[in-house]
Amino acid sequence: MARPINIDSTINQREFIDSVTAAARLGIKLPTLYAYVSRGLLSSAGASRAGGHVYRLSDVDRLAERVRARRGHAAVAVHALRFGDPVLSSELTKVHTDGPHYRGESALALVSRRASFEEVVQLLWGQPKQSALRRRNPNGATAGLRAARGSDCDGLGRLLRVSAWLATTSDRVWEPIDFIRFAARYGGPAIVKAGGSVAATVAGAFEIKPSPLKLEALEAALVLLADHELNASTFACRVAASTGAREEVALLAGLAALTGPKHGAASSVVIAFLHQSKGLKPLKLLQALSTSGQALPGFSHPLYPQGDPRFAPLFEASLRIAPRASALKRVNELIRWAARARDERPNVDLGLAALTLALGAPAELAPFVFAIGRMAGWFAHAREQTEQGVLLRPRARYTGR
Repeated sequence: MARPINIDSTINQREFIDSVTAAARLGIKLPTLYAYVSRGLLSSAGASRAGGHVYRLSDVDRLAERVRARRGHAAVAVHALRFGDPVLSSELTKVHTDGPHYRGESALALVSRRASFEEVVQLLWGQPKQSALRRRNPNGATAGLRAARGSDCDGLGRLLRVSAWLATTSDRVWEPIDFIRFAARYGGPAIVKAGGSVAATVAGAFEIKPSPLKLEALEAALVLLADHELNASTFACRVAASTGAREEVALLAGLAALTGPKHGAASSVVIAFLHQSKGLKPLKLLQALSTSGQALPGFSHPLYPQGDPRFAPLFEASLRIAPRASALKRVNELIRWAARARDERPNVDLGLAALTLALGAPAELAPFVFAIGRMAGWFAHAREQTEQGVLLRPRARYTGR
């Protein structure tokens, strides 16, 4: 046992903790803590003037890791898969309270200085190790892409078909920006000629009459959505890449995951909700949702308890485009009442929905912009996972008979 010393001044600096705190941190009772000490698993760092032994915080945390290891990681893993602790290392994107930062650069700051989506794609992608071996635009792709897009689906389904053709038709290795341009040109309702920015291509695909305000808003949306750390679609993409699949093929896994209404297609759900609730008083609408236990579409984000910072620039851009739009006035009113009645704040899905309404575009524009923007992150994550060389293979906890 360590010689008792006066460490009251250092306790306040959280270098040392008392017995009760140590036991709580370990998830055990005091008798068990004392048993750990007697068995040599933990050493007392001395005693305070108030009496009682104290322990070095770093020693307690190391022991806590060993305790969790012996108990198994099942509970930790379940928590990690639900917006919990980080499970992978990445140099690409960190989520801050002010939104995502791409390789240390704030997405909101990039929007403020009007960085192009093309710049952000290159920022996330970095310098390929074998750039000389990557080939660019395909020859004779027009007929194949026209056939691939078909005429019996819309929305993300069309984009998925086009992307699958681009990724699997040959052994072609794509520069990310070239793949994204082709996907935008052929994946929307209308086919767009080559040339122009990705934002302009998206506008053309949805036959939106271009203007500086509209193109700036679409550019901002693409930049804000370029990556968001280890979300569901990006994780799916990394799993595929970990098997050795090429980056553009791994991207298909991300796009498939994005089509779900709980992820990339959530903005379409928001638009449908806004149309269906037209004419209803916000307070009564919110009360009905609370009574039925339903979530409010377009609100709340687990990573942003104080509000999704990506919403504001999208909504502000929407108001600049259509300042008198009644749909945006309803959105604004809903935001005010949601904050009062449910303490909920809007997320990026509501921002995309508002932008779609301001542009007078069909509902499928919102998830299309989400997907095109997120392709930047998917390519970068797939490459990073390939370079890490680790097969992602989590275990399942069997609960059957």
